[in-house]
Amino acid sequence: MNKAKKGIKLYLAALAVAVAMAAAGCGGGGGSAPGDTISGSVQTPGGAVSARSADRTASALQNVSSAVTVNAYSVGSSGALTLLTTAQSSAAGNFSISLPSGVKVASTLVLLSVEFGSVEMRALATATSGVGISPVSEAVIQVIEQRMSDSGRSFSDLTRAEITAVETGVETALEGENFAGATISDAIADAAAAAARDAAVQAALAAALPDSSSSSVAIAVIATTDWTSGALSYITLNGDMSTAPAVTNNVLSIHSDATVKADGGYVFVINRYGQDNITVLDPADGLSLVTQFSTGNGSNPQDIAVISATKAYVSRLGSASLLIVNPATGAELGSVDLSGFALSDGVPEMAQMVKVGTKVFVLLQNLVDWAPAAPGILAVIDTATDLLIDADAAVPGVQGVEVSGWNPQYAVYNAATNRIYVSSSGDYYNPETPGGVDSVNPDTYAAASVADKTGLGGAPGSLAVVSSSKAYVAVSDSSFVNHIIPFNPSTGAVSASVYTPGGYTVGGIAVDPFGYLLVPDMSYETPGIVFIDTLTNTVAQGPVSVGLPPYAVAFTTMQSDE
Repeated sequence: MNKAKKGIKLYLAALAVAVAMAAAGCGGGGGSAPGDTISGSVQTPGGAVSARSADRTASALQNVSSAVTVNAYSVGSSGALTLLTTAQSSAAGNFSISLPSGVKVASTLVLLSVEFGSVEMRALATATSGVGISPVSEAVIQVIEQRMSDSGRSFSDLTRAEITAVETGVETALEGENFAGATISDAIADAAAAAARDAAVQAALAAALPDSSSSSVAIAVIATTDWTSGALSYITLNGDMSTAPAVTNNVLSIHSDATVKADGGYVFVINRYGQDNITVLDPADGLSLVTQFSTGNGSNPQDIAVISATKAYVSRLGSASLLIVNPATGAELGSVDLSGFALSDGVPEMAQMVKVGTKVFVLLQNLVDWAPAAPGILAVIDTATDLLIDADAAVPGVQGVEVSGWNPQYAVYNAATNRIYVSSSGDYYNPETPGGVDSVNPDTYAAASVADKTGLGGAPGSLAVVSSSKAYVAVSDSSFVNHIIPFNPSTGAVSASVYTPGGYTVGGIAVDPFGYLLVPDMSYETPGIVFIDTLTNTVAQGPVSVGLPPYAVAFTTMQSDE
C-alpha cells in the first residue's frame, strides 16, 4: 500500500507464446496439452454485485459497461511477470481468457490485469472461474505486496490456499464498504486502507507470510526539533487507532534543521543548513548507523534520491551542482551541473526530488537573496546517463519544466494519475506572488495549474496525494495559521480544513500504509503527530508526543526484536 502501487518490482515482457512458455517453465510434453481457460468479470464502482467469493459482497461495484483488455501474466520465482496472452472482455465486462498450451492454474501462478488510463486493477487467479478483477482484488494484491516488501519475498512463495485465505479476509473486511460514486483510484485506495487495518486480514497475512510478519514492523520515522536541538524518534504502526500507537523517542541526536527520508532500504537524516551532511541508518538493524558523509561546505542538502544500491542523487540548496554519491558509503561519484538554470545569484536553489521510471525531477526554487524571483522549474535528469533532458525541444538550449507557482517547496508523484504534483508557496508576505499546486506529466512535460493559493486559502506547503481525487496540502493563511486542506488533484476542487496544526510551519505530511495522514503538529502547547483517517477525514489519534515538536515523517519497516 502506502499508495505505492508496486510493492515488488514487476518486469513485464511481451513475448511470443512459445517464448513465454519457455520463460515460465510451463510445458508438458512440448506444450501439446491445452491450457486452462479463466473466466470472470471486471468490476468498477457503480452498483452492487458479488465480490470474488460467492458468499461475499462488496457494496457498490458493478461490471464495466464496455469492452476492456485483460492481460494474463505468469508470475516467476523472482516475482517477475511474463505476458502469456491477452483477451477482450464482452461489452458487459465478462471475460474468458485461454491460456497457452500447457499453462495450468494449478501449477502456474497467473496474474490478471486491466488498465484504466494509468490506474491498474489486478487479480490473482487461484481458480479457473468466477475471477473478479476489481478494486477489491487489487486491495488483496496490495496488502500482500506490502507484507512481502518487508522481506523481499514474491507471490510465488505463497500457496493458493494462503492467497485464498487473504482474499477471503479482505472480502470480509470490505463487506460494509460502499464505493458508490468513487473513482476507480479512490475505491482502490480506500479498499486497501480498510483491508490493511482489519485484524482478520492481518492474521491471514501472518499465516501466509510468517517469516516477514514476525521479523519486521512498519514504522514512521520522525525528525523532531525545537530549532535549537533535534532528535529522531519513531512510531510503530499497525493500523489500530483504538489506542495511541507506541512511540520510541530520541533514538538519535540530529541537527536542529534536519529532515528525514526513507529510500532504497535506508533511512537518511538530511542535516541541512549549517551542518551539510547526511546520516545513513539501517532499519533492518534497529536503525543502526551505517555512515555519515559530507555534502560539501555550505551546500545545505535538501533531499536524496536512491537510484540503485550504489548510486544516489543529493539536491543541494547552496550549490549549483547535484551531487552523485554511493548511498551506503557516501563516496562521491560525480555531479550534475544545474548552473544553467540559475538566476543572478548563480545557484538554482534545489529542493525536493521525484523519481519516475528512469528520470529524476529536481525541484528548483529560483530564489534570489532568499526571495522568490521567478516561477519554479523541474530539471529533468536521465538516471542512466546522469545527463539533463531537454523538456522543450522548441526552445534553444536545455529546458526544464516551468510551473505557474513561485517558490516551490514540495513535489510528489502519484501513479494513479501519472502526475507529479508541485506545491509552491509564493511569497508569504506578498499575496500577489503566484503560488498554488501544479501538476506535471512526466512523459510529455506538460504542466497545468491544479489550484492557486487564493482558492486554497493561503500559501501551500507540504502535500500528500492519496488517489486521483483525494489529496491534502498544508496551507498557511494570511494570519500564518496552518490548515490541512483536502483537494481533488484531478479537478482542483478544494474542501474545508480537516485539521489546524499549531506552530508556524508544517514540515511534511504523509500517508502511512494504513491510509492515515500523519500531520506533524508543532504547536507550543501540545506538539505531536496527528493521525487523520483519510477514509473519513477525521482525527483518529493525536497529537501523539514524539519528544520534541515533530517536523518531518518517513515510512519504512524495521527489524523486530521479538
